[in-house]
Amino acid sequence: MLGWGEFQQVDLWHRKASCFIPAWPSPLLLPLALVLLCDGFNLETEKAAIFQENARSFGHSVVQLEGSGFVVGAPQEIKAANQTGGLYQCDYSTGKCEPIHLQLPLEAVNMSLGLSLAFATKPFRLLACGPTVHQTCKENTYVNGLCFLFGPNLRQQPQSFPEKIRECPRQDSDIAFLIDGSGSINPIDFQRMKDVRRVTFSNVMPDASSQFSLMQFSEEFQTHFTFNKFKENPNPQLLVNPIRQLYGRTHTATGILKVVTVSQHCHHRWRKV
Repeated sequence: MLGWGEFQQVDLWHRKASCFIPAWPSPLLLPLALVLLCDGFNLETEKAAIFQENARSFGHSVVQLEGSGFVVGAPQEIKAANQTGGLYQCDYSTGKCEPIHLQLPLEAVNMSLGLSLAFATKPFRLLACGPTVHQTCKENTYVNGLCFLFGPNLRQQPQSFPEKIRECPRQDSDIAFLIDGSGSINPIDFQRMKDVRRVTFSNVMPDASSQFSLMQFSEEFQTHFTFNKFKENPNPQLLVNPIRQLYGRTHTATGILKVVTVSQHCHHRWRKV
C-alpha cells in the first residue's frame, strides 16, 4: 500500500464514447436508439499519458481544467525550509508539467499546499488549500489552514483565505491565591509559602497578561492584595513581605467560599475572557 506522500506520477486515459445500435433499426426508432444507447463511455487504457515529476506526493490531488489542461498537487514536496507543498500546471497535448510559483506568507509554515484542490467554471476558479500550517505560541502549537483562489491566469498571484494567519491568542490569566494561615501551619512552613509566592510572582512579571491576588484564611479572612493592586505595583517583595500569619482555627471551606465571593467584587473582579 502506498502512503499519501509516495505518489510521483499521474496516469491519464482517453474517455471514448460507447454506442450500441441494434441491427436494422426502424428509421422511426433510430433517433431514440441513439439517445438511449449512446449514454456511456469507456476508458482507453492502452494509450495512457503518464506525467512524472521529482516531487514527493506528486499526484495526490488532480483537477481537470477546461480543454486539455489540469493541475496536480504535491503536498509533501519540500520547497524550502519550513515550506511544504507544490502545485503543477500540466497539459495533455504537450505531455509536460510546469510548477506554479506562489509568494507564500512567512507564517505559512509546512502547510502541505495542494493537499486539496477544487475547480469550478463560469467563472473560472481554482481553489488550492494547505490545511497544516504550524503556528507556535509559547509552549503550544496550533494547526491552521490557508487556501488560494486562482483566476484564469494561474501565473498571477491568487487571493489567499484568510488574508493572514491570526496572531497567537492572548492568554489572560487571573489567579487568586488562598493560603492557610491557621495555627495548624508551622511558622517555618508559612514562611516557605511566602517564599514560593515571591518566586511565582517574579517569574510571571514579564507577562503583562497575568494578574494575581492573595488572601489568607484561618477562622478569620484577610485580603492582602487584589488584582488591581497587583496590576498597579507587581513588586513581589512589597506585596508578600508584609504578610503575617493569622493563626487560630482552620476554616477551609469558609475560606474557599469567601475567596470566590470576594473575587466577584468590583475591586477584585476577574477579567472576562
